[in-house]
Amino acid sequence: MKSYLQFLNEQATTDSIPIRTKTISIFTERDKIDFVIEIAENQREKNIGLMYRRHMPDDQGMLFLEEREKRVSFWMKNTYIPLDIIFINSDKEIVNIYKMAKPESLETIYSIKPVKYVLEINGGLCDKLGIGIGNKIKI
Repeated sequence: MKSYLQFLNEQATTDSIPIRTKTISIFTERDKIDFVIEIAENQREKNIGLMYRRHMPDDQGMLFLEEREKRVSFWMKNTYIPLDIIFINSDKEIVNIYKMAKPESLETIYSIKPVKYVLEINGGLCDKLGIGIGNKIKI
């Protein structure tokens, strides 16, 4: 019998990535930065996330929506690009950032506080663009 993760790995392709997109803005101390994001709402979309991608433009990302504010965890299995993982509370304030998550790592990445949203963008962009804890977002 196959495990659920084996099933996901076999089913996941770039064709199965969510297609619903939206613009999200992050307000830093000096700028408003816009990203076109794909939205992962259901469990299948959340499980696949950005797996199997070989490239993502710097102005794009993926937003994970939770039904309620809670602590969440991620890993980088089958994710081929480094990511900055931005944890956002229900007030739409960044409460934690995990920078430069290593591709294909099995390390579990936890939110340090309960969150309602998680935004994944290309690794290194938070430092490059001045995105930090306390910044607000608008969806």
